[in-house]
Amino acid sequence: MRIAAFYFLDGATDAVKQRISEQLIPAAIAFYQATLKVIPNSDAIIYSDATIKQCVQESSPKALRDGVHADLVLFVRGEYSEEEDAPVASASACDLHPKTNRPVSGRITFNFKHIDETKGGREYQESLLTTLHEMGHILGFSSKLFEYFINPNTGRKLDNPLMQKNC
Repeated sequence: MRIAAFYFLDGATDAVKQRISEQLIPAAIAFYQATLKVIPNSDAIIYSDATIKQCVQESSPKALRDGVHADLVLFVRGEYSEEEDAPVASASACDLHPKTNRPVSGRITFNFKHIDETKGGREYQESLLTTLHEMGHILGFSSKLFEYFINPNTGRKLDNPLMQKNC
């Protein structure tokens, strides 16, 4: 799976930007690229400014308007929130492939308050697990996308994509 990331991290310190763009996101991308196999997108994914603004509230870099040869494009952004109930990070798919309904782009938003660039070990692992969890939402593990799940045997949408198993 080819994953491309574009960063919109205004307001973060250089150290926080580095933690996100050089450690967390690349490690999560490497994990999913090694874990997931997809039928590659044959065409470049092209984004208009309107699509980018809808997803990340920013104007699109030229590379996005020219087309990205990837199976998933991540828009990585952040904000600083002191609110008590503010999440460490959040994510959602932004755009689905017109034929397969597979997510082809998504937004992950970090709360800079929770990114401690000075700590390694357990704190880094917790941040990485959060990043992996949020990318899972972009990849389709989100109740908003359950309606697009298909039965691989029939190619039709699942009648009831929610299952409960008692173990």
